[in-house]
Amino acid sequence: MKSYSYLDFEAEYSPLRNYIRGARVMTELDAIKHLQLFEQTCSDQRAIFKTKTSELIQELRSSSQPDLLSLFVSEYNLTSDEGLSLMTLVEAFLRVPDNKTR
Repeated sequence: MKSYSYLDFEAEYSPLRNYIRGARVMTELDAIKHLQLFEQTCSDQRAIFKTKTSELIQELRSSSQPDLLSLFVSEYNLTSDEGLSLMTLVEAFLRVPDNKTR
């Protein structure tokens, strides 16, 4: 009869899963280094998001024609019963997950 080691049954984990498993036994100094790298990455991403957002806002503001959403909101003001009903419907649709997020 063949004997097995627990290593024979070890699952293949994704890199993120392996990182999380390794973080359980990480020293405090290593954890701080990783958090500093993470913070720098987040700061870089925030700068990129801020730049892109500013560009999109400028593009929208420079457009002479109102977009469909602006026309829709001006037609059905949120202070009216119709506008409030439509907003409630929109919120309900946003909460229903699509196939990718299930």
